[in-house]
Amino acid sequence: LLQFMLQYAHKYKQAVIVRKALSRIILTGGGWHFKMNQLTTIYCCFYNGFIAAVQGLLGWKGLKEEVAECFQIAASLAKLVYQELGRTYHEEFMFELTDACSCFIS
Repeated sequence: LLQFMLQYAHKYKQAVIVRKALSRIILTGGGWHFKMNQLTTIYCCFYNGFIAAVQGLLGWKGLKEEVAECFQIAASLAKLVYQELGRTYHEEFMFELTDACSCFIS
């Protein structure tokens, strides 16, 4: 159980960092340039890591690391990744927690 808790803590810290970065483009006020700068920063940090992989899996074409050319599509993809990342980590945690607790029940 201790190992499970340490693994979860590590994964949770990673998820928090990514979600904080991606949350910068969600529900923010301000002008278009402000949002463009935020989205550009997120894509510089995370596009080659996993946003491009999600884009490939979805089959979205015409989207590049340079978000100025495709702002609406880039913002939509970043929001989708943000939402799915939260859902995936929650489901993974619940699955592992259920699996860890079943050892004590049986």
